[in-house]
Amino acid sequence: MNDSGSSIPRPAPGDLGSVPVMRHLLDELAALIEQIEVKIERGTQGALPRLIAENEAATRRIMEGIGTILHDVGMAGEAPEVADQVRELAFTRLAAWSSTSPVFYHVRNTSRAEFNNFEIALLLLEHRLGGGNTAAQILDHYYLNMVTCSSFRNRFTQVAGRLAAETERRASKTRPVRILNLHTNTCRELELLANNRTFVEAVQITCLDRDPVALRRARQRLDRLAGRLQFVRADARKYAASRTWPEAPYDIIYTVNLLDQLDDEQSAKLIADCRRGLTPGGVLMFGNYSPSMPIAEHSLIAGLMNWNIRCRPAEEWRQIFAQTWRDAECVRFEPEELQISQLVIATRP
Repeated sequence: MNDSGSSIPRPAPGDLGSVPVMRHLLDELAALIEQIEVKIERGTQGALPRLIAENEAATRRIMEGIGTILHDVGMAGEAPEVADQVRELAFTRLAAWSSTSPVFYHVRNTSRAEFNNFEIALLLLEHRLGGGNTAAQILDHYYLNMVTCSSFRNRFTQVAGRLAAETERRASKTRPVRILNLHTNTCRELELLANNRTFVEAVQITCLDRDPVALRRARQRLDRLAGRLQFVRADARKYAASRTWPEAPYDIIYTVNLLDQLDDEQSAKLIADCRRGLTPGGVLMFGNYSPSMPIAEHSLIAGLMNWNIRCRPAEEWRQIFAQTWRDAECVRFEPEELQISQLVIATRP
């Protein structure tokens, strides 16, 4: 992963200096928040967005420093009592400052089994501060502008473009291009394609999600694809593992972000099951973060939000496909614009 916090002083492993460094960074952030609050009290309405923007670089530097120290104390060699104290310092204060944040609330109060819910994805996609006190809005601005979140937003456009291209290659007058969306979620990628007449007229799409609210919202948002969509309330992994695949295999199976959360065993099982549902020459594609994700952001997300993002290099994916599809060369990779995320594309032999 990228070392985005390399300018922050790092104590040697086992050095008790990790604690005072973390305390110093947190005190610096507290002073910045207080300074902004004082200016707001003396200023006029609407000053907060301007002050957040003016202090964005300082906030980012401090947060990257905090994330870097959290990463370092998690590495081998750090005394467990020091690591625990550093984490307690960081997460207690950051959680308190973020306690009124809609972003923080949704992420922290969502079951890990339900983490891919569309409300969280919408908050990230809309890229909009949603209220809370001054401290919460300052930190929300940082969270929403992390490279990781920007990469997440880019992924939907990337998936939409690849869906359009793969559909165009397979378009036929004799039958529709059959597509399975394993995880409907926000359906933003399909919204982006709703005005693409060539795509709309060529496809028949089955959209899965175990959240009925997400499916209902997708139905409302995708009215231009009416007649081309089927919505199924189902868990993607259970659906793929079942013996109820349709008689006509799919040409394209995809998910935007489901595999960010699955461990190696779960990912391998889903990929193996999806092979059964693809026609020969059919494509499985999905987004995934790469190891170039900044270490500071990864540590903050994992520790503060309890969200363990799975970042896999291309070689690991090749090994998984070698085990499940018996072909390591069937898969290719398309990095997104920021090089933090990648689209994994596998063609069934």
